[in-house]
Amino acid sequence: MKKAQDEKRGGRRQGRGGVGASVERELERLRRRFEVFRRTHGPGSRIPDGLRAAALAALDRGASEGDLRRACQATSGQLRQWGAQLRRGGEKEAASAEAVARVFDVVDDQAVLESTPSGEPSSPELELRLGGWAVRISQLGG
Repeated sequence: MKKAQDEKRGGRRQGRGGVGASVERELERLRRRFEVFRRTHGPGSRIPDGLRAAALAALDRGASEGDLRRACQATSGQLRQWGAQLRRGGEKEAASAEAVARVFDVVDDQAVLESTPSGEPSSPELELRLGGWAVRISQLGG
């Protein structure tokens, strides 16, 4: 009887679809975040990656796709696209993390260090060579 009364009033029962209370709270927080975003940004604005990731995390924690679509006011296609972009972004980050670090050989050229004129104190220089460029750093006399 209670279920029938809720449906007549258009109300939604809590715990729908076996979703736990923590997921319900998460969906409510997510709904508010999307609401604030939509109030402060114009129609057609790109939804930030943080909001997209939060929506997908709620889905991973057991929220139903229907509840998530209602909370975020998003379509099924958008949710799929967000998931695909998140996966691609993770792959790109992993690939770029490997490519970012370059290790250069350190060459201690003693002949250069010892060839300074006898009147000047010998100070080491640091040289970085990139393609046709060389950057040298040396200590100023002081």
